[in-house]
Amino acid sequence: MLLDEDRKIYHTFGLKRLTKVWSFSSLFLYAEYKASGRPFPHTPLGIQDDIYQFGGDFVLDEQGKVIYFHPSQSTADRPSTEDLLKAICC
Repeated sequence: MLLDEDRKIYHTFGLKRLTKVWSFSSLFLYAEYKASGRPFPHTPLGIQDDIYQFGGDFVLDEQGKVIYFHPSQSTADRPSTEDLLKAICC
């Protein structure tokens, strides 16, 4: 996991900022958390949260080469575990 406070890597990967934070998919995700009794993720102390920042999932090899690239297209857009394991294992 990487903390990119200055968003240098964020911009290098071409990640975007949201213009519409509360999309249907994000509201549905929060409803699922609430209905299942799962706790909501909390921002660690000392970290300023940015609700407009799109994320992504990236896997780098031992040399720092990007071997998996998944920029999120919505707040609930996450790659499957299977896709991540394929990137790591093969």
